[in-house]
Amino acid sequence: MIDRRRFDDIRRQHGTKGGSWAVWANPDTKQKTGIGELSLLDPDRNPDLLSELHADFVLVALNLSGEDDGKEKEPFRNFHNPGRHNQDFKLRYATFGTPLWGSYLTDLFKDTYETSSTKVVSHFTKNPEELGPHIINLEKELYDLGAGDSTMLVALGGATHRFLLEAYGLTRSIGRIRHYSSYISLEDYRDEVRRAFMPPSERYSSR
Repeated sequence: MIDRRRFDDIRRQHGTKGGSWAVWANPDTKQKTGIGELSLLDPDRNPDLLSELHADFVLVALNLSGEDDGKEKEPFRNFHNPGRHNQDFKLRYATFGTPLWGSYLTDLFKDTYETSSTKVVSHFTKNPEELGPHIINLEKELYDLGAGDSTMLVALGGATHRFLLEAYGLTRSIGRIRHYSSYISLEDYRDEVRRAFMPPSERYSSR
């Protein structure tokens, strides 16, 4: 469980820089309803929130999409985007009822605003020396979270997985699930996540 002091520290230092939590409203719906509702990530409005949060897993995506408009962002807005073309609802549906629910969420390249992951991968593949500072920033985030040696980093997508393996090797536990924007049905994506992170006896329980 994440205590209030640590929660507030994460919100202050990382909440507007890509950090968020795998907790959403209307978690078992297949639609986008409530995906942008942030009141659930306010412990003053949701007294049960802190008991849901943990540092067992940290889900890491590649980078922030869209553009940096220079405006102050709402804390924890990342991964809770209600935009018409956004698919955050697929991650919500897939993680609900699994050990990933309540995990911390973040991006590896936090100052890289680009909708094309291909361009991001190409840039850092050609400039591997630029990966180091981003790993240092991620380590600071993990430290502030209280993530220990047992915390698994779960890469969202193959590119992020490759960069994390390159940076950490065998020094951290690193898992992988498909990125939720991939071309895959909602039910199939949920099944993939459940097969990867649920105990065998629970993997095929009713959806």
